[in-house]
Amino acid sequence: MRLGHRHIMRRVVAFAILLLSIIMTSSCITDSIDECPTICHATFRFDMNIHASDAFSGQVSDVTLFAFDHTTGALSFSGTSTSNRMTLDVGPGVYDITVWGGTLDNRSFSSPSPAPSSITGSFIRIPVDTSATLLTPVFHGAARFIVTDNNLTGSMAPQVIDIPLVKDTNRVNITLVSPDGSPLAETDFSMQITCNNAIIAHDNSVSDRVVYRPWAVRVSDEYLSRTVTRLPVHISEFSLGRLMADAHSRLEIFRTSDGMRIVDIPLEDNLLLYRNKFHAAMDAQEYLDRLDSFDISFIVNSDREWNPLTNIFINNWATPPVQYIDW
Repeated sequence: MRLGHRHIMRRVVAFAILLLSIIMTSSCITDSIDECPTICHATFRFDMNIHASDAFSGQVSDVTLFAFDHTTGALSFSGTSTSNRMTLDVGPGVYDITVWGGTLDNRSFSSPSPAPSSITGSFIRIPVDTSATLLTPVFHGAARFIVTDNNLTGSMAPQVIDIPLVKDTNRVNITLVSPDGSPLAETDFSMQITCNNAIIAHDNSVSDRVVYRPWAVRVSDEYLSRTVTRLPVHISEFSLGRLMADAHSRLEIFRTSDGMRIVDIPLEDNLLLYRNKFHAAMDAQEYLDRLDSFDISFIVNSDREWNPLTNIFINNWATPPVQYIDW
């Protein structure tokens, strides 16, 4: 019995020593108030896409982060990284964070100020009134980071904030189809999309008018009809900033022979028709944020006119269009 008791006591002591060693390696127990460093990291991901998978490494070239003191509003830290992780040199406190992706060496958007005096100064913009270029992709993220004092908690673990990104650039292709086989020329039509998204603010809201024109125009006979007949098409490729569910950007198409406007419809309302049919469970803004590529097709007759009573095709799905008289 005595040997059994001693054996049990030895095992209890050994377990206590092991437990204490684990606690000592994962926590900070010291009389000094400076012995427990507060180490902070930010991690970034881009899974706000239609596949819901993280595409950061393939799409986001760089990130710029600004951390503002929530109490004073002053800039506390800024940094850049070409990876999905960044160390933040901040102490205990509450911080409002804004992140921009793809803005280093970006010729499409003006870069954010390197040292904005407040969070409202952290914005990007398209620096022209009319944009007819392929925009370099940009991304946005925001978060509130509450950093605790490790000297008070006794923890040695780094504090990490995970920040999801939203892509703020979009591709919109407008296709005009000639069903009777009449040949089309690049100069037969001109198009423009008028938006209020030249400025993208710190909270990813948009403002200021900008007119987009195609960055590329081509004609082809690649369009396949239901009878597998190749038809002439006129394709205009647009590159746009962030699209908002409550916006009414204006898509206009003109016949160049006499300047007649043959199409005049709200862009977002028509793009969301596809969401209403196939992704109804998804919030409208989330749908526009997750997709970055859209296709709209119109059928034009031999007089280069579009009948507003006919269907349009959103991502190859036929539907009556949303229209308005004025806005």
